[in-house]
Amino acid sequence: MSVFVHLAQTNTAYAPARFVNLINKYTEHRAYLIQARGFVFGNPLGIVCPKTIERIQEILDKADVLHIHGNHIYDKKKIAGIKIDKHLQRKPFVLHYHGTPQREQARRCQRNVPLLVSTPEMLPLFPIAKYFPNLIDETHEIYTKRKKQNKKLKICHHFSFHWKLKDTGFFDAAKAQFIQNGNSLNFVMLEQMALVDALNQRASCDVCFDHLQGYYGFISIESMAQGLLVANGCNAQSQKEIKDFFFGELPPFFYTSKKTFVQDLKKITPEMVDEYGAKGIKFMHGPWAGKKNIERLVRYYEKL
Repeated sequence: MSVFVHLAQTNTAYAPARFVNLINKYTEHRAYLIQARGFVFGNPLGIVCPKTIERIQEILDKADVLHIHGNHIYDKKKIAGIKIDKHLQRKPFVLHYHGTPQREQARRCQRNVPLLVSTPEMLPLFPIAKYFPNLIDETHEIYTKRKKQNKKLKICHHFSFHWKLKDTGFFDAAKAQFIQNGNSLNFVMLEQMALVDALNQRASCDVCFDHLQGYYGFISIESMAQGLLVANGCNAQSQKEIKDFFFGELPPFFYTSKKTFVQDLKKITPEMVDEYGAKGIKFMHGPWAGKKNIERLVRYYEKL
């Protein structure tokens, strides 16, 4: 049994916690999360982070591989006031960037070290990087709540302080056009909230609009697991990388773009919602399944 320790400054979208939970649930190995800051909207995944300096030091000493999320910890060579430079010198480690909000800091900090990126649009920045998608445990009960389709299809979008990266302006503009032309869709803006609350509100919708940035976010993955039609602007390059990772299969997103967004929304029918929803659940329990892909991550660790 190996010990994999994930180090995170914060836990945006619970990404590090999800990897840790999947390792502990589906493999023979043990994973820990050491996090400098607490969870902003609670801890729905039930992960326990070590609190004391002694416990953190003990886990670092036991670690076989360090998985470092973002630049901050690697640059400072410490977490929660504890220096980790000696561990970085002695143990295999990998840096991991999860998405575009980290793109600029990553661009400024080119590293000749093992590197994972979870959104394909970051690959051109780092010739040595490997694409590895973010994962969820699609079998978790928080993703399995289903509801009947709304008589008037409801499309949701999540507010974010990174609103330009979420293309919220396109969502608002589309809403205005639909209202002007008879409003065949109900538009719902979901504010920032705890994960379980967000999932519950999203489950009452039929369509989820993620963004049009050329890739996908956690919201796309979760919404597929929930059986929604997921609209995003995953471009040709991102589709290629995703398809290569999943051995030739492409997620059943409702692919759109900034130029065609409003016209594409007008094409959505109740039958399409049912079709995309069923295919999305199947894909999340097949090619994108947490168990299958966390085993691939462990094999990656073993080669470091």
